[in-house]
Amino acid sequence: MLNMLVIENNIYFAKLLINKIIQTNNNIRLCTIATDGEEALNILTKRRVDFIILDLNIPKFSGTQILKYLETTRKEEYNKSVIVISEKKQLIEEIVNNSVVFTFIPKTEILDEVVKKVNEISIEKEILLKKIQKLKRKRIKIVQKIDKELYNLGYNIKYIGTNYLSDAIYLLYFLKNKKILN
Repeated sequence: MLNMLVIENNIYFAKLLINKIIQTNNNIRLCTIATDGEEALNILTKRRVDFIILDLNIPKFSGTQILKYLETTRKEEYNKSVIVISEKKQLIEEIVNNSVVFTFIPKTEILDEVVKKVNEISIEKEILLKKIQKLKRKRIKIVQKIDKELYNLGYNIKYIGTNYLSDAIYLLYFLKNKKILN
Protein backbone atom coordinates (compact mmCIF):
# COMPACT_ATOMS: atom_id res chain seq x y z
CA MET A 1 0.00 0.00 0.00
CA LEU A 2 1.36 3.41 -1.02
CA ASN A 3 1.11 6.52 1.16
CA MET A 4 -0.07 9.67 -0.63
CA LEU A 5 0.31 13.25 0.59
CA VAL A 6 -1.97 15.88 -0.92
CA ILE A 7 -0.75 19.47 -0.64
CA GLU A 8 -3.69 21.66 -1.62
CA ASN A 9 -5.08 24.79 0.04
CA ASN A 10 -8.62 24.24 -1.33
CA ILE A 11 -9.83 21.52 1.04
CA TYR A 12 -13.01 20.82 -0.96
CA PHE A 13 -11.04 20.28 -4.14
CA ALA A 14 -8.56 18.07 -2.23
CA LYS A 15 -11.38 15.88 -0.87
CA LEU A 16 -12.94 15.57 -4.33
CA LEU A 17 -9.56 14.59 -5.78
CA ILE A 18 -8.86 12.06 -3.03
CA ASN A 19 -12.27 10.42 -3.34
CA LYS A 20 -11.81 10.05 -7.10
CA ILE A 21 -8.33 8.54 -6.66
CA ILE A 22 -9.30 6.11 -3.92
CA GLN A 23 -12.34 4.92 -5.88
CA THR A 24 -10.14 3.88 -8.80
CA ASN A 25 -7.06 2.57 -6.98
CA ASN A 26 -7.32 0.50 -3.81
CA ASN A 27 -3.54 0.31 -3.44
CA ILE A 28 -3.29 3.92 -2.24
CA ARG A 29 -3.74 5.22 1.27
CA LEU A 30 -4.07 8.91 2.11
CA CYS A 31 -1.30 9.85 4.48
CA THR A 32 -2.68 13.32 5.12
CA ILE A 33 -3.69 16.64 3.56
CA ALA A 34 -1.53 19.73 3.97
CA THR A 35 -3.17 23.09 3.31
CA ASP A 36 0.03 25.17 3.21
CA GLY A 37 3.73 24.77 2.55
CA GLU A 38 4.83 24.94 6.16
CA GLU A 39 2.49 22.14 7.16
CA ALA A 40 3.65 20.09 4.16
CA LEU A 41 7.33 20.42 5.08
CA ASN A 42 6.52 19.44 8.66
CA ILE A 43 4.72 16.30 7.45
CA LEU A 44 7.53 15.41 5.04
CA THR A 45 10.08 15.46 7.87
CA LYS A 46 8.00 13.24 10.16
CA ARG A 47 6.21 10.72 7.94
CA ARG A 48 7.01 8.27 5.17
CA VAL A 49 5.30 9.34 1.98
CA ASP A 50 5.55 7.43 -1.30
CA PHE A 51 4.25 10.15 -3.60
CA ILE A 52 2.87 13.67 -3.45
CA ILE A 53 0.14 15.59 -5.25
CA LEU A 54 1.24 19.22 -5.03
CA ASP A 55 -0.60 22.41 -5.92
CA LEU A 56 1.98 25.06 -6.76
CA ASN A 57 -0.20 27.92 -5.52
CA ILE A 58 -0.28 27.38 -1.74
CA PRO A 59 0.33 29.80 1.14
CA LYS A 60 3.44 30.18 3.36
CA PHE A 61 5.93 28.16 1.28
CA SER A 62 5.03 27.93 -2.39
CA GLY A 63 4.92 24.68 -4.30
CA THR A 64 8.09 25.61 -6.17
CA GLN A 65 9.89 26.14 -2.85
CA ILE A 66 8.76 22.70 -1.69
CA LEU A 67 10.04 21.18 -4.95
CA LYS A 68 13.41 22.91 -4.48
CA TYR A 69 13.58 21.61 -0.90
CA LEU A 70 12.83 18.05 -2.03
CA GLU A 71 15.33 18.23 -4.87
CA THR A 72 18.16 19.57 -2.72
CA THR A 73 17.63 17.55 0.47
CA ARG A 74 15.60 14.43 -0.37
CA LYS A 75 16.31 13.86 -4.07
CA GLU A 76 16.93 10.10 -3.84
CA GLU A 77 13.85 9.46 -1.71
CA TYR A 78 11.42 11.47 -3.83
CA ASN A 79 12.83 10.95 -7.33
CA LYS A 80 9.89 11.17 -9.78
CA SER A 81 7.40 11.13 -6.90
CA VAL A 82 5.52 14.44 -7.24
CA ILE A 83 2.48 15.12 -9.41
CA VAL A 84 2.25 18.90 -9.78
CA ILE A 85 -1.09 20.60 -10.41
CA SER A 86 -1.50 24.29 -11.11
CA GLU A 87 -3.69 26.85 -12.81
CA LYS A 88 -0.63 28.76 -14.03
CA LYS A 89 0.96 27.15 -17.05
CA GLN A 90 3.84 29.67 -16.97
CA LEU A 91 5.19 27.90 -13.86
CA ILE A 92 5.98 24.85 -15.98
CA GLU A 93 9.39 26.29 -16.93
CA GLU A 94 10.34 26.54 -13.24
CA ILE A 95 9.56 22.92 -12.44
CA VAL A 96 9.98 20.99 -15.69
CA ASN A 97 13.63 20.03 -15.02
CA ASN A 98 13.14 19.21 -11.35
CA SER A 99 14.12 15.59 -10.71
CA VAL A 100 11.38 14.95 -8.15
CA VAL A 101 8.55 15.89 -10.54
CA PHE A 102 6.75 12.94 -12.13
CA THR A 103 4.41 15.08 -14.22
CA PHE A 104 2.66 18.45 -14.45
CA ILE A 105 -1.11 18.72 -14.92
CA PRO A 106 -3.08 21.95 -15.47
CA LYS A 107 -6.03 22.30 -13.08
CA THR A 108 -8.44 22.63 -15.99
CA GLU A 109 -8.12 18.94 -16.89
CA ILE A 110 -7.52 17.78 -13.40
CA LEU A 111 -9.56 14.88 -12.02
CA ASP A 112 -9.37 12.23 -14.71
CA GLU A 113 -5.82 13.16 -15.66
CA VAL A 114 -4.60 13.07 -12.04
CA VAL A 115 -6.25 9.70 -11.49
CA LYS A 116 -4.51 8.40 -14.61
CA LYS A 117 -1.12 9.75 -13.46
CA VAL A 118 -1.64 8.46 -9.90
CA ASN A 119 -2.27 4.99 -11.31
CA GLU A 120 0.93 5.26 -13.38
CA ILE A 121 3.03 6.42 -10.44
CA SER A 122 1.43 3.74 -8.26
CA ILE A 123 2.52 1.00 -10.64
CA GLU A 124 6.07 2.37 -10.84
CA LYS A 125 6.36 2.74 -7.06
CA GLU A 126 5.05 -0.79 -6.47
CA ILE A 127 7.66 -2.20 -8.86
CA LEU A 128 10.36 -0.19 -7.10
CA LEU A 129 9.21 -1.36 -3.64
CA LYS A 130 9.24 -4.99 -4.78
CA LYS A 131 12.79 -4.58 -6.10
CA ILE A 132 13.90 -3.01 -2.81
CA GLN A 133 12.30 -5.81 -0.79
CA LYS A 134 13.94 -8.41 -3.01
CA LEU A 135 17.34 -6.73 -2.53
CA LYS A 136 16.82 -6.63 1.25
CA ARG A 137 16.02 -10.35 1.31
CA LYS A 138 19.10 -11.04 -0.83
CA ARG A 139 21.26 -8.91 1.47
CA ILE A 140 20.00 -10.77 4.56
CA LYS A 141 20.83 -14.14 2.98
CA ILE A 142 24.32 -13.01 1.98
CA VAL A 143 25.03 -11.49 5.41
CA GLN A 144 23.84 -14.70 7.09
CA LYS A 145 26.22 -16.73 4.93
CA ILE A 146 29.11 -14.35 5.71
CA ASP A 147 28.35 -14.49 9.44
CA LYS A 148 28.15 -18.28 9.33
CA GLU A 149 31.56 -18.49 7.66
CA LEU A 150 33.07 -16.03 10.15
CA TYR A 151 31.61 -18.09 12.99
CA ASN A 152 33.11 -21.27 11.48
CA LEU A 153 36.47 -19.50 11.37
CA GLY A 154 36.20 -18.81 15.10
CA TYR A 155 35.01 -15.20 15.10
CA ASN A 156 32.49 -14.09 17.71
CA ILE A 157 29.57 -12.54 15.78
CA LYS A 158 28.58 -10.45 18.80
CA TYR A 159 31.79 -8.37 18.66
CA ILE A 160 31.66 -5.00 16.96
CA GLY A 161 34.87 -5.72 15.07
CA THR A 162 33.36 -8.87 13.62
CA ASN A 163 30.33 -6.87 12.49
CA TYR A 164 32.64 -4.39 10.76
CA LEU A 165 34.44 -7.27 9.08
CA SER A 166 31.12 -8.78 7.97
CA ASP A 167 30.01 -5.42 6.53
CA ALA A 168 33.34 -4.98 4.73
CA ILE A 169 33.10 -8.45 3.18
CA TYR A 170 29.53 -7.69 2.07
CA LEU A 171 30.59 -4.41 0.43
CA LEU A 172 33.54 -6.07 -1.30
CA TYR A 173 31.20 -8.76 -2.61
CA PHE A 174 29.28 -6.16 -4.64
CA LEU A 175 32.24 -4.12 -5.93
CA LYS A 176 31.96 -3.43 -9.64
CA ASN A 177 35.70 -2.85 -10.01
CA LYS A 178 37.32 -6.12 -8.93
CA LYS A 179 40.82 -4.54 -9.19
CA ILE A 180 40.09 -2.69 -5.95
CA LEU A 181 39.37 -6.05 -4.32
CA ASN A 182 42.91 -7.23 -5.05
